[in-house]
Amino acid sequence: MNLFLKFKSYFLTKSRFDNLKEFYELPDLQKAHWISIAINKNMIQESFLTKEIDLLCENRVFSIKSAEKNHIFTNVIWENSKLMHSEIINLGHPALNAFNNIYKFLIEKELTIFKENLRQENADSNLSKTEIIDSEKALEWIKVSFAILEKAIIESLTNAEMLFQLMMFFGKNPKGDLHQFRIIVFNLDIEITLTPQNSLSILIFNDKNLGYGATKSPSLRGEFRHRKKEIFDEIIKLLSVLSPGIINL
Repeated sequence: MNLFLKFKSYFLTKSRFDNLKEFYELPDLQKAHWISIAINKNMIQESFLTKEIDLLCENRVFSIKSAEKNHIFTNVIWENSKLMHSEIINLGHPALNAFNNIYKFLIEKELTIFKENLRQENADSNLSKTEIIDSEKALEWIKVSFAILEKAIIESLTNAEMLFQLMMFFGKNPKGDLHQFRIIVFNLDIEITLTPQNSLSILIFNDKNLGYGATKSPSLRGEFRHRKKEIFDEIIKLLSVLSPGIINL
């Protein structure tokens, strides 16, 4: 028995839910405030696609692992590290769309928080010439870098010989209690934080071909009041390009 079949047989235990779709429709999931997603980070032998998702809710953490092989999806769910549910489903199963709905709901909820706060003027609206120049440079750097990144993402999602990998975190980070997006894809590690002053704090590392975490000095770092909405628009575009690699098509 190969590892993929062992993974399926080991976790086929009595479920605490009637079905997987019912789990994804739990009201508690809509209240998750910190979400992490890993795509193809830890591959299961012979699986085509793996998704690992953690949802930090008020008093519990839900962990989901899904592995796809030949359009068959093995799904395992834990609550606070305790096995909760396991189910094998086929392509076209309603649970796949239910997952899409909860992901879209959570990502849109976080985008709305950013958008609404970025519309507000900063307490100190006086911008220095240096601040304006730095913001313009940052926006241009992001546009150029993200354009290259987005082409690589699209190729990895459409070329069967390439492996799409992603780590993403979003929501209200429990470590700093601030709303944040962190996207790690290809050579870029992108962290965007909404500050209490309604500015965007940006930290981006470019590991180039050296491997994740190899670069210790950021390629872009700063807190931006000028052009903050335009900068965040580039994040929205990037998320749109990444979306086909996350949702079930």
